[in-house]
Amino acid sequence: MSERDTQLRTATASQHAGTAAGQAGVNPAALLGSTAWQQAAAGLDPAAPDYAQRLAWTIQTIAAQNPWMAAQPAGLPQPQLPARSGGHFGGAPTAAAMSLDEQITEAQKAGNWRKVISLQNQKLTAAHQQQPQ
Repeated sequence: MSERDTQLRTATASQHAGTAAGQAGVNPAALLGSTAWQQAAAGLDPAAPDYAQRLAWTIQTIAAQNPWMAAQPAGLPQPQLPARSGGHFGGAPTAAAMSLDEQITEAQKAGNWRKVISLQNQKLTAAHQQQPQ
């Protein structure tokens, strides 16, 4: 059997195991991410007549050997995060906001032409909105 065929069989078994694990009370993400599953899945043949039984048996065996894979019941309370501590570091107090003309002048001095054009567009839009229709 080629490596590609083995990869396809493993992928198919993993898709089926994702659904079957939840039904068996096993966390699908924990199962599929485990080395034990990756090794076992390579030996499963989705075309075999007893595939469903072998899949269920494999999931149960891995779960029995790894009790941490048990699915957590829905509705468990989320752990409480500790309260924030320390002060607020919002930065220095801001001065009065600069007008668009002042911002345009500053951007021109800095050579930031994209900002100059953007600010000029804002100024034109504001002027256009103030005109009577």
